[in-house]
Amino acid sequence: MAPTQANAAFVWRQFIDLGRSNSKKSKRYRCRHCQKDFAATSVGRPKEHLAACEKWQAKQRQERQAQDNAGYLPSYSEAIQKKITEVGIQHISQDESHSYAYDAAAAVIAGGRPFSLFESRRWRYFFTRIKPGWKPPSRAAITRILPDFYQELYDENR
Repeated sequence: MAPTQANAAFVWRQFIDLGRSNSKKSKRYRCRHCQKDFAATSVGRPKEHLAACEKWQAKQRQERQAQDNAGYLPSYSEAIQKKITEVGIQHISQDESHSYAYDAAAAVIAGGRPFSLFESRRWRYFFTRIKPGWKPPSRAAITRILPDFYQELYDENR
């Protein structure tokens, strides 16, 4: 629950609260980057706006380029913020997520790599860069996939 609340707080910091013009109307907000005004009752519309705000996107690209040039590895929370702003909120289906997890686990198992491979900050950063919205499998998930993978290998070699 905490990462969602942290993301919402980050999004709200990008807007100026203009209050209500009438007690029966929704609060109004102004984007700190493009100065667009709109009404919102939850964080959904502001998130959508940031995903489409050209000035915000340009600022984020510029910051990322400066960080990349400096060889800087952002913290996990900065990576989450980047996902929100760079591509909006990217959702992938549960089937697609399971398929990626199975393939990633199969690569770890077949390569004899430790199940904790994807717990590294650099691996997580890498995956957020290539497929925002997908999280690599945990070692527990890889352990659950192991019997299916071994059965698949067994069936292939019959």
